[in-house]
Amino acid sequence: MILRPLRTRGAAGGGSLIQRTAVVSVLLSVIVGAVFALLLMAIRGQQDAAVRARHSQDVLLANDQLGLLIVDLETGQRGCIITGEDRFLQPLHRARAAFAGQAAELQRLAADSGDRQGAHARRIVLATADYISNYSIPLVQTARRDLGAARSVQVTAEGKRRVDALRGELGRFRAEERRLLTERQAAADATAMRAMIAAGAGLAASVLLVLLSGGYLARHVVRPVRDASVLADRVAGGDFTARTPGTGPGEVGVLQRAFNTMAGSLRDSQAQFRRVADEQSALRRVATLVASGAPPPEVFAAVAAETGGVLGAACTAVARYEPENTVAVVGAWSADPVAWRAPELGSHWPAEEGSIPGQVRRTSRTARRDCAQQVGDLAAWARQQGLRSAVGSPVIADVPTIEAIPDPGQVPVPRDANDRHRPAAVADETRKGGEDLLEGQIPGRTKKDEGTRASRLRAASDPARHRRHPSSSFSRSRHPKPSTVPR
Repeated sequence: MILRPLRTRGAAGGGSLIQRTAVVSVLLSVIVGAVFALLLMAIRGQQDAAVRARHSQDVLLANDQLGLLIVDLETGQRGCIITGEDRFLQPLHRARAAFAGQAAELQRLAADSGDRQGAHARRIVLATADYISNYSIPLVQTARRDLGAARSVQVTAEGKRRVDALRGELGRFRAEERRLLTERQAAADATAMRAMIAAGAGLAASVLLVLLSGGYLARHVVRPVRDASVLADRVAGGDFTARTPGTGPGEVGVLQRAFNTMAGSLRDSQAQFRRVADEQSALRRVATLVASGAPPPEVFAAVAAETGGVLGAACTAVARYEPENTVAVVGAWSADPVAWRAPELGSHWPAEEGSIPGQVRRTSRTARRDCAQQVGDLAAWARQQGLRSAVGSPVIADVPTIEAIPDPGQVPVPRDANDRHRPAAVADETRKGGEDLLEGQIPGRTKKDEGTRASRLRAASDPARHRRHPSSSFSRSRHPKPSTVPR
């Protein structure tokens, strides 16, 4: 059995199954990767928002701490002016000592909130430093010298104006920082929401793609493989007519077409084995007749019948070459004696060069010809019978040549070169079997049996006709069996 390689339909059918699976896998990987990237972006946005929120809280705390220092300054100097005692200046001294560090902390934190907040923090620090240097310290010194001057309305109003201005700046700074915090949080929330929406859409697309991929695999891979397994069971059970559609994508289609080729080869092989078995059975039946001592006419008739049965011929004849360049019919058979008459026993036909008997005698090989291309009485008789072609094959043996298996037959128009020569090939096999028969190749027979058989064959023929040259034969077939030669 020979399985021819099949060309895949990858280029014409949209790519192989591996390519399609790879495309789906890459697409699914991209979608899942994008979903995870969006989720990471959302998480990162939330983390950044949390960092900015903490930073804003630190800025607001530094701003409030600076405001408390201003309150301590005002409280200390007011206590000193009211009581005239220096012990009430302790809050002022603590505030002055902590001012430099707190001012630096506020400016550092405000710089990370943007240029606008940084500039605002610098203005607050300068205004506070001016308040301490140009109002608070001189006021305390004045109170120590002249408590009344320090308590004057003008001095008190100046102090109130400066403190109100500082508190206003601190309030605006706090409001701006809270606004920035709100905007940043809103932006982070919006980014997170967009990321979650995109991630949800990506997840839905991934699920849809997985479902579509699963459906595709179930329809174009799982189902064809399951159907192929069912057909394989049928083939295993002897049904070699089982076939797959052969239209699957990529490698599945290749598998289906390979399965069809295998089933076809098995069917052809089975038909060939059956034909060989039929031929061997026919040879055994003829050999059994010879071994049982059947008379030559019965043996020749059996040879004609078995040959016609094996070839599916309409009729066959076994003929013997005569010295006067003719052939004598010694055995004949017809599948339907009413529709097709076999040549009559004992009839003589000329072995002209353009006829099958003449060609077989000249070449000692199997010959086949259309009846329309033959000449002579035998060809005219075959055309009268409505036959289209004839095949003849010689039988050559060491014993005197007394029979041949000719084969003129009407065969169908050949489907290819192998079909055209099949009757000749079968005739060759039959000829070889006949030679084995005449040579004594019968299982279970001894040399003594073969000698007895040869003696009977010699006695059954005319000694004057014992010549060692090929004989001619012909058979006719109107409705032959279909060819089973593997293609």
